[in-house]
Amino acid sequence: MARGIAAERALLQRLASRKFGGRADGRLAPLLADIADTDVLATVGEWIIDCDAFEELAARLDSATGGGTP
Repeated sequence: MARGIAAERALLQRLASRKFGGRADGRLAPLLADIADTDVLATVGEWIIDCDAFEELAARLDSATGGGTP
């Protein structure tokens, strides 16, 4: 299970990097690190599609997880 979640996080990082370029490199991993719920990870994938900028994605993640954005 843990391996599958790690693979999902890695996929989301690749998708974000592809869409947002260098702005997403290294910044998404800490935001995803504590998310282990596959439904939440799926929602993050939808947000990657929906958001126009990485900052918008980071704000959504920050709001959903209650954490601080780096």
